[in-house]
Amino acid sequence: MKKKITALIVSITIALTLTACKNEKAPENEPVENQPPDRVMQIAKTPDKDLTIWEVLPEIPVTPAADLEYHLLADESGVKVTDYLGTGNAVRVPETIDGKPVVEVSFVELQAEEVIFPRSAKSCTLYYSPVKYINIPCDDMSISGEYALEKVYIEDNVTVLSNYLLAFQHSLEQVRMGSGVKVIDDNAFQACEALKTIEIPEGVEYIGDAFRSTMFTELTLPSSLVGLHKDAFVWTSKDIVIVHNGKSYSRYDDELFRQFYPNDLLIYNNIVRDCWDTSGEITVPDGVTEIGDYSLAFQKEITKITLPSSVRVINDGAFNGCEKLTEIVIPEGVEELGALIFDGCKSLKKIDLPDSVSSIDGMAFADINRKEEEQFKDFEVTYNGVTYSSSKDEIIELYRLFYKNPWDNIDNIPINSNISAET
Repeated sequence: MKKKITALIVSITIALTLTACKNEKAPENEPVENQPPDRVMQIAKTPDKDLTIWEVLPEIPVTPAADLEYHLLADESGVKVTDYLGTGNAVRVPETIDGKPVVEVSFVELQAEEVIFPRSAKSCTLYYSPVKYINIPCDDMSISGEYALEKVYIEDNVTVLSNYLLAFQHSLEQVRMGSGVKVIDDNAFQACEALKTIEIPEGVEYIGDAFRSTMFTELTLPSSLVGLHKDAFVWTSKDIVIVHNGKSYSRYDDELFRQFYPNDLLIYNNIVRDCWDTSGEITVPDGVTEIGDYSLAFQKEITKITLPSSVRVINDGAFNGCEKLTEIVIPEGVEELGALIFDGCKSLKKIDLPDSVSSIDGMAFADINRKEEEQFKDFEVTYNGVTYSSSKDEIIELYRLFYKNPWDNIDNIPINSNISAET
């Protein structure tokens, strides 16, 4: 569950939604090996209409296994493709190689313009490759570097467009979002300035801080939506019109966002995702299992937070910057604590951890009431009946209880390492 803060930015995993022509036959393109560069931008056609956004994948011949570098996974469950050895500018990875399904594809510095990943893939990466057109075949997709994408086809089996999936794709003009998408996560389309329109299909349930710095003039939200982050349209065009359930809103219209924040909390899939600016005491309702990354962060007027017994994970930075927080109730049942969750909580003097905690990030208590060059100051942590002061030595003693390999020298472990009770 742990995501290091330092890795927050650029692990992009993409996805958007579509109105599919699932049974429509793709148009026939001539399988010429060395296609001219403009072939990449040709839009698929049907006999009766020109499509402005792909509703079918272009006909690219399946790339022979001899033109791919690949190997069988250690568990022999499938094949991983790692390179393209051919000379053409279009690659279509086969569904199977040597009788085994292709389950992973990882291309780095791929010199091609079109790539179609196999629907059999469970994980795909595309790094530092000047590719203009791709499909996204699975939830576990990562794209970074060489921000040249112009068109993206999201398959119907994709359910989540992950954090930063298509962020900073400044040339991206067209996205076909598959019918299976449920979640458009934070920064999924950040800074996609060339993307002027997008169809968000019915079925999408949650949209995070997803469209920051885009240039839409109008965007229609599906009626299936049950969660919408209040920062979803930060730095978008000031003239954007957001339509939801037949009503039009501006990008900062509280009337639009407030309906998704009952009791000041944005909760989706039993995870607290965000908090409306509030003060005093806040009680997270029963049934919530996770406090999401930075979801209650920078609530400077909150004084007390009470969590329900259903919570199992408190993710990175959850209470970061809650300057007036003096009391937090962490119930029995919580198992994992992320990094910097109490950073900047300068009024917090005491933290009681339940015996159920089994994993603590090495930076969980970093920067609480930091003074001068000291990392810990003026607070104490109680765990399993023992109270530890905020000195580095005592915090290390607490971490020693959670260290995986007790035969190693805990004193040599940097304070920002991840330490777990798992063996």
